[in-house]
Amino acid sequence: MKKRRAVLTALAAVLLLSACGKGDNSPESGAETAAPAATEQAKEETLESASPLESESEETSGQEEDGGPPEETDSGETIRIFDDGYSDTDWDEIAQQTIFYIACSRLQVLNDGYDNLNRALGEYWDGAWEELKGSHDANYDDAVENASQYPGGEEPAPYYEMTRTGHAVRGDSKIFSFLDMDYSYLGGAHPFTATHGVTFDAASGKRLSIQDVAADYDGFCRYVKACLEEMNREAGDTLLFEWYEEDLQKYFSGEYSLEWVMDQEGITVYFDPYALAPYAEGTLEVPVSFAEHPEFFKQDYIPAGKGIIKRGDWDQPVKADVNGDGRPEEIFVSYEQAGVEFSGTMRVSVGENSAAVEEYGSLSGWWVLQDEDGGVWCYVQMQGDNDWPTVEVFDLRGGQPSYTDALQAVIMQEPASDSGRFCMASRMDFLGSYYGYRDYHIGENGLPEAFSESYRIYRYGGTENYLTTAVPLSAAACEDENDMDGEKITIPAGTKLYPRSTDGKSWMLAEREDGSLCRIFAEGEPYALTIDGVSEYDCFENLFYAG
Repeated sequence: MKKRRAVLTALAAVLLLSACGKGDNSPESGAETAAPAATEQAKEETLESASPLESESEETSGQEEDGGPPEETDSGETIRIFDDGYSDTDWDEIAQQTIFYIACSRLQVLNDGYDNLNRALGEYWDGAWEELKGSHDANYDDAVENASQYPGGEEPAPYYEMTRTGHAVRGDSKIFSFLDMDYSYLGGAHPFTATHGVTFDAASGKRLSIQDVAADYDGFCRYVKACLEEMNREAGDTLLFEWYEEDLQKYFSGEYSLEWVMDQEGITVYFDPYALAPYAEGTLEVPVSFAEHPEFFKQDYIPAGKGIIKRGDWDQPVKADVNGDGRPEEIFVSYEQAGVEFSGTMRVSVGENSAAVEEYGSLSGWWVLQDEDGGVWCYVQMQGDNDWPTVEVFDLRGGQPSYTDALQAVIMQEPASDSGRFCMASRMDFLGSYYGYRDYHIGENGLPEAFSESYRIYRYGGTENYLTTAVPLSAAACEDENDMDGEKITIPAGTKLYPRSTDGKSWMLAEREDGSLCRIFAEGEPYALTIDGVSEYDCFENLFYAG
């Protein structure tokens, strides 16, 4: 199933369109009503004219509430997320095959100070998981009947599957916006994918409606409608249903749920298959750019950074102007597996030009980064044997891709939307194994360059990893994270230390149960460190290293 993406080229057409309407029953943000699946039979009803929108939702931007980020928060630190999701599989032991599989993301913010946002995210994803379980129970008997038609053997059963997968597109101190991709296969000719766009105020945790972020919602709706009409004209007036205007009005008024997300470039509106067009046309996407239409948006939501990051899809190119001529080129990354396990050819293409390199591993994701000066690079995430990661960097400037270099054991983190500051994670093996996170920008030759030498250490899924001292331990008391010359202290045996940051080679900053900070200095190589000449394994009761 393909996707269609609309861009309006005749802006003057916007001014000729009638204003979109808002009914008296417009919902509050986050309380939209889902649209029923449209049929392809002609409707007899006609679209009645609607009055322009007159009211705006109450602004929530920048509110300081308990549980929100502190007033003087980290200097531009990006939001980091962890997907603490759910899954469940019904397995036929006799036939040795899957009957039914369900899975659901549960995005959570790792940064301190976002308690309200995490509560809202938890409620959203817990509700999605309950919906999946209910649908599973309602369709389980059919799934068993379906599996019984494939009683083992060479042909695997096309098992039932339902998933809700979160893909964050922007996360900062203002908003957190993500796509919830709702996939289901419950028999029949093809699966179905629905797109849910979700945006929260980062401070209050309130779900935002598009009216909350729009300065001119009437104009925004006229522009979206004009984009769809141009798509329809380009397709010979065969793309959209004859009655699409009637249903489009219901999306704009709030009777149906208008799905949208906000990233670093603007807002993208999504219309699922059957919403305005047949299934074969795929999901219709209408991007509305901050740069081209700032008048549609409240200034608070337009990010200050000019750099852009776009995540690539497996079957869709990313468009960016790589040579400064004002026209975007199509960028695509492909990977062809060789006969040898974990080996293959990765190819990065810009239009008809490409660069290919032999790789050991498998392709797990790719991003196109454009800096404020217009330079464009492609970051390709590879996973090698034992899931060992690398980021391969390609220079796309001028339209001829060329391989630059690779960073070992680094993973691009979502949400990544600003090339001036994005997060990457590295595996650390210093007083144990864990992932350390730090912010980067595009440096020399397009390679990621860190803002700091230290890495933050976050807890996952509400759990805390800690070290327990086995002997009295020498350390330095710290007033804050930047205090490198603290008073020498001795930490008693049996003390729990919660890792907070490290440089990965000489020190770890830890928090004690009373909230005080201390810095532990160690020497030597990973897996064989010493603290004041004592082996790290003798210093702690529960030191853990990954193999």
